[in-house]
Amino acid sequence: FLNEYTRIQDIGLLQEMLNVLKNGQADLVGCQTSKGCNGFHFENGILNCWRGDNMNPKYPSGTCLIMKSELFRKMKGFDESFKNGCEDIDLFLRIEKDGGKIKVIDKVIEHEEAQSLGRFDHIKENIEFFNKKWSNKYKINL
Repeated sequence: FLNEYTRIQDIGLLQEMLNVLKNGQADLVGCQTSKGCNGFHFENGILNCWRGDNMNPKYPSGTCLIMKSELFRKMKGFDESFKNGCEDIDLFLRIEKDGGKIKVIDKVIEHEEAQSLGRFDHIKENIEFFNKKWSNKYKINL
């Protein structure tokens, strides 16, 4: 998956992501982004966004991901109840719940964050849906 507002400066980034997947080091592989939210982690069950350099987020930004199509089908894709927001984190958590591994490589992709049309039109509903769905373990603060 590659967000339309990303630019790949180093094709080696994609090759490294693919190698991680092929070598069985992870079931879904992502990278960090050059601007805004580099990736995510949960602290005491609350979602936090990594910002800045030299970070090692647990979960990648959803802007550039590689996974096998069989796993995507097994997970039934992105939950379409989300409308352009939170669906990536939900997918990561479902993969882990199923026993899969997520890896963030130490490479950066250029990404113009939040440029997708209507990106924040449904953010409140997305967060409320996420919190209801994962209420027993995870939460995103409004």
